[in-house]
This record gives sequence, structure tokens and C-alpha cells, in this order.
Amino acid sequence: MSTPRRRLALMIGYLCGFLGVVALCNWLVNPYWAWPLRLFQADHAAPQGEERQWGAYRITSEAPSTLVVGSSRVAWSMRCDPGTDGGLLNAALPGATLAEITRIINLTMRTGALRRIVWGVDFFAFSDSFRGFLDPDTEARLNRDARLLIPETLLSLKALAESREVVERAIVRHWRQMPTPPREIPWPPETIRDELQRMGTDGLNTLSPRLLEAAVLGWLQRYSTQHFSDGELARYRAIIARARAHGIEVIPLVLPHNELELETIRQTGNWALFLRWKGELLRAAGPYWDFSGYNSIAQTPRLFTDVTHFKPAVGHLILRHALSRDCAPCGPEAQDILESGRWIDSESLGATLGEQERARAAWVERNPQRAAMVGNVARQHGIPITDS
Repeated sequence: MSTPRRRLALMIGYLCGFLGVVALCNWLVNPYWAWPLRLFQADHAAPQGEERQWGAYRITSEAPSTLVVGSSRVAWSMRCDPGTDGGLLNAALPGATLAEITRIINLTMRTGALRRIVWGVDFFAFSDSFRGFLDPDTEARLNRDARLLIPETLLSLKALAESREVVERAIVRHWRQMPTPPREIPWPPETIRDELQRMGTDGLNTLSPRLLEAAVLGWLQRYSTQHFSDGELARYRAIIARARAHGIEVIPLVLPHNELELETIRQTGNWALFLRWKGELLRAAGPYWDFSGYNSIAQTPRLFTDVTHFKPAVGHLILRHALSRDCAPCGPEAQDILESGRWIDSESLGATLGEQERARAAWVERNPQRAAMVGNVARQHGIPITDS
């Protein structure tokens, strides 16, 4: 063999060997939870914001008894790292559409292990803008399409870097003889109580004006194009009916909204639609818990990390409550938070919506500066607003 051909063969051989080592490391460590091996189960720390990658693969490799679905409100505020106990899987995806959630539920039902679904339902998802939308990459991951699965989970240098981080955490924990961290989901009462006490006054209060306005603008843009979709409501009704027909309990939740997000709903002219939507949810799938509205949660900035997401202590408290776990030991502040929730059924719907309308009017009267900030952001970007 000539020297050039030999060099080419060696280069190809070295490349194949390198890729083989990368693939073997990623398969053994399994940073995206895409493969059956669980050598480093206790040392995974799923990176926030990458749920559409590792989260989608995790969905295809587990058979949970309890499935938690929704948007980033659920993914980040009820965060559950891989390896948690109790057969619970948080399969929420940032910006999840109803078509994507339906796909996840159908996929998980095939395992035969599913017994309960907790669904954080979002108003924005019931819009014609998202009707039938499935993100192509997310769909490919859920399908375990080898054209994406192999390059992304085995032959990826990014995956290799994350594998290294997992191994480093395992080495540090072993070297320091650290116990395996508790993995109880939802968090136990003492953890919730301690986290609520540790919160202090940080949170949304510490967000810079620039970031605050950017978040408000994002919601203004989303809600300014909100057109209620009867088709998405029918999709919601159908998947819940299918799950219940298979003996699966479904627990819908309307989760807390910060006061500024509620103002974007109001000032884009969608407040009446928001209240109507709550009635449609009841008629479509029966009673549910509602923690939204201008209540004490919405008006307590330290309970939020940003305009959209409440802190995990709040999320796990609501999750405990939804699963009928004992919340009394979670402390007095936890009880105050839970008192903001309303059970929506045919008897309570009218009174609850009336209460929420009165709370809205009172908030607008008491907080003209906060309301004006939202209006100013809208005007700066040419988004029509309403005073209703």
C-alpha cells in the first residue's frame, strides 16, 4: 500500500476508534437517559432548558406510574432529576403544545404501567397558533429515530462533556463519602418548609428592568395573537377521555401566574377569554384545581424566579396537594399558598370566576404603576392594548 493510502487508512482507523470510544463512554454514562444502562443514576443533574433533548429521550426509556406533563411551568417549577423515586416522571417540555402532550401521553400509556397523569394546563396552548404543532426534532426523539438518536446521544462531543460531568460528580461523592442525595418526589414536607423559609426576598424582585421588560414583551407578543381553538379543546377532551377509559386518573391543574403575566392577558384583551377558557376546561374534562388569578401567589414576587416560573418549593407543594399527600407539616406559609387554590366544579365555577374578576379589578386600581409598565412595553413595540 502506498504511503498516502496508508495514511488515509490510518486516519480513518483513528477516527473510527475515537468515535467508538466516544460512543462507548456516552452509552455507559448515558447522560441523556436514552439507554437502559443506569450506572450513574444518582449523579445525573438534568440541565434546565434542555428538556426537549434529554427529556424527550427519558420519556422513551421509562415506564412511570405517574406522569407529569405541561410546559416549562411544570418542567422547571416541579423539577425532577433522573433517578427520582416513586415511579414519577416529569415529562413536561418548554412551550409544549397540546399535540406534543397528547403524543407523550399516548407513548407512555403503551408501557402499561401508567396509573395517573398530573397535567399543568396552559391557556396559551389552546390557540390556533399552535394547532396540531409537533416540533420535528422532539418528534424524532420520541420516535427514537436513529438518524438523531445515535449522533446526538452517542457520537456527540456535547454528550461526552456532559458524561464527564456526571462521572466527576460520582467521583466527588464517592471520594468524600457523601450519601446518595434524597430523591423523593414530590419533595417531602420538611424540604418544602425549609425552602420556603430560606426564600428571603429574592426572586422576581432581583430581575433587572431589561430582563423584566423582555419577559413581559414575550407574553404580550404571545397573547396578542391568542385565538381560541375549538380543535385544541377537542384534542384535550379526547386524550383525557382516552386515558380515563384505560383506568388512568387524570388531575388537571391551572398553575399560578405572576401578576405581570396576568396583566399581559388583560391588556391584550384576553381576560374575558381566559375566564371563559376555565369554564371550557370544566366542561371538557371535569373538575380541576385552579391556582391562577390575581391571588396572593401572583402578588408575591419572591415566590417566582421570573415572570413565568414559580419556585420549585411552590411547585412541589402544589404537586403534593394534587396527589393528596399530607401538606400540613409543610408549614404555615405553605398553607397560605394552598389557600389561593380553588376547586373548580359545576357548583363553584360561577362564584370563583366572579371572585377572580373582582380581584383583577382591585389589583388594577391598587397597582397603576405595574399596569402602566406593561402598557408602556406594549406601546413601544406597537402591540395594541385595551384598558378593559
